[in-house]
Amino acid sequence: TPLGAGPFHNRKTFLATPNCILYHESFASRLRVHALSPEGMLCCAVQVRSGDHTSYFKRPLHERGLPATLPGAAEAVLDAGQRHIMVLLRLSLLRRLLSAEQSALLESAARTRVLPAHRSGLATLGHWLDGLLARAH
Repeated sequence: TPLGAGPFHNRKTFLATPNCILYHESFASRLRVHALSPEGMLCCAVQVRSGDHTSYFKRPLHERGLPATLPGAAEAVLDAGQRHIMVLLRLSLLRRLLSAEQSALLESAARTRVLPAHRSGLATLGHWLDGLLARAH
C-alpha cells in the first residue's frame, strides 16, 4: 500500500536456486508491505540503503541486527529510496549444514524477528550480495 503521494516504482532483480532465493528490491515511494514468507524458508532483509522511517514488524530498523522471519506473516514500512536484498534460505538446508545446536539458536533468534549482527558486517554483506546479483545478471 503506497503511503503518500508520488509515483510508485518497484524494481526487483532475482537469482533463484532450489535452496536459496536472492532478490534486490528498491522503491521510489514510501509503502506498507503485508506478505507471507515462503513455507520452509528463513527470510532476511539485508539493507543496502535504508530510509529514516523504515520499520519491520512495527519496530524501527535498528542497528543491532538483521530483520528476519520464519515462515508466516511479515509486515514492513519501507521508505522512499529504500534498497535491500531479500535472502530466502531453505530451512532443511540450514539444518543439514549447521549443528543441531546452531540450527536451534538460529531459529530461536529468527522467532524474535531479528538476527544479532554488527552494522559493519551487515553493510559488507549487503554490498557483497549486491555485487553477486549484478555479476549473475
